[in-house]
Amino acid sequence: MKQNWAVVGMGYIFPRHRDAIAHIGDNLLLTCDINATKQPDFIDFNEMLESERFEAVDNVAICTPNYLHVPMVKACLAKGKRVLCEKPLGISVEEVESLPNDGSVFCVLQLRKKLPKEILIPDKVVMRMNFHRDDSYWSGWKGDITKSGGVLFNLGIHYFDYLLNILGDNYEIMWKTKVENKNNTARAEGNLTFGNTEVSYLLSIDKSLDIERTFKIDDSTINLSDKENLSLEDLHKFVYEDFKNGKGICPADAMRSIKLVAELKK
Repeated sequence: MKQNWAVVGMGYIFPRHRDAIAHIGDNLLLTCDINATKQPDFIDFNEMLESERFEAVDNVAICTPNYLHVPMVKACLAKGKRVLCEKPLGISVEEVESLPNDGSVFCVLQLRKKLPKEILIPDKVVMRMNFHRDDSYWSGWKGDITKSGGVLFNLGIHYFDYLLNILGDNYEIMWKTKVENKNNTARAEGNLTFGNTEVSYLLSIDKSLDIERTFKIDDSTINLSDKENLSLEDLHKFVYEDFKNGKGICPADAMRSIKLVAELKK
């Protein structure tokens, strides 16, 4: 059955959500963004929630800055809507713990669609992630750690979630560096153990290095993407297919990588 959607936030990721809604045969009924030049239906989130038009909405996609995710999810849930929220679901363990796990809210962690169907527990994993981002990344909300959670949350969450889904949740942090931000670059690295598996990770934003999203698992290398942005892999449509079928990554599941990243960030 065709359902109606509202999308809150019309930034870089918006086209992926718009196209995925069309892909599953649903209708994008309303849009909301504080930037009037994007021609949203509403520029005020609360005004949208109280409007008669919002009553016809079945589902809401939250694509706003990270610090707004949980408050907006809760506001939509209070109106009886199901919610699909962009990653990270939240930027603290406490706020994500406050969300229900009853199928009313799911999180976009589309990289799970690239998980290997079967993998033997390896002896060693090397995780290497390097991204290119322009000056607008640092001058906007993504460069503000209080709004984005920093690069570990904003960019790293996908890859630590992927790691946990290969190796499980029984890990120990051996050593870590604090994220260093200098001249529009960032770098975090460290080591963990998952049982007998040793994991080293490097997460960086550095234009002087090639884009890289690789996991070396023993002698095999998994290249997750060499595109400028992971969203260009067009995996959102699969997340929407799951959502329409009542499946997805609930808050308790999303919490696994949020908890790990929060510990690495300390």
